[in-house]
Amino acid sequence: MASIYTRIDKSGTKKYYGSLYINKRRIRKYLGLTMKSAKANLKNLEYELINSDTNAVQQINVDMNRAILLFLKEIELSGVCKQQLNSIKTKINWFITYCFKIGINDLIDIDNSHAHQYIINRKTTLPASSTLNKEIWFLKRFFNYCIDMEWIISNPFRSIRNVRVDSNRQRYYFSELDVKKIMDNAGEYH
Repeated sequence: MASIYTRIDKSGTKKYYGSLYINKRRIRKYLGLTMKSAKANLKNLEYELINSDTNAVQQINVDMNRAILLFLKEIELSGVCKQQLNSIKTKINWFITYCFKIGINDLIDIDNSHAHQYIINRKTTLPASSTLNKEIWFLKRFFNYCIDMEWIISNPFRSIRNVRVDSNRQRYYFSELDVKKIMDNAGEYH
């Protein structure tokens, strides 16, 4: 079943988008600026997908490790420092390792439920929610790259929201007495 929905962009323009499912995969596409043109474009899209000889949503089955390498090369070319690149690589590899553990070996088999379960598992091991938010951002960025390369249709991390950061956490400061004790015990390092 296809549906039409609207979004308003930053400039205040109302845009119409279509959403339809084929082979349990969601396809979303920009349809136009008016409801009339959106309905016509949705009919054309449905017609093309139904009458095409080749499956229009067929994806290229890409090895996960190859996808990661290509993504990291893309990131490296954008000028990211080596430390940041290694951090991104580590976070993505943690998720891919999780996928292998639960029996998912192909990029196209990863869905929202796997992403949600992974984040739930990570919440139990991560001390800071800001760290988890960075990891979510890296994974969203990786899967958006995979969409751009047309290896997958949708981002499994799209529906994952950032974890709420507790900004009311009390900060601890050294008193003058504490600083004096530290300096007295510093010895030759002071």
